[in-house]
Amino acid sequence: HELLGRSLLHAQGLQWKRTRSCVSYAFTASKFKQVFPHMDRSCDRLLEAIRERANSGKEESVGNLFKPLAMDYISGASFGIQNSFQEEKNHPLFVMAKKVLP
Repeated sequence: HELLGRSLLHAQGLQWKRTRSCVSYAFTASKFKQVFPHMDRSCDRLLEAIRERANSGKEESVGNLFKPLAMDYISGASFGIQNSFQEEKNHPLFVMAKKVLP
């Protein structure tokens, strides 16, 4: 994938160094302390969704549960967006993200 091929995990040499220097400020202890409450709320929503499905006896794809959770984490930590994509699966940002990363 063209976009993912340039990620920190896949980059090498000078490209890796440039990418790492751009993102390293986001991975500090103080930044994690700021985003942890949002991540905690998102995880609580996931656990509630799992409970609902377990009680209903319905089968559910793990991807259908974890993709919105990942989007909650990424949008909250990166952009400060406090939406719950687990609850708003038709949100325009979530719909576009699914098109880019199916």
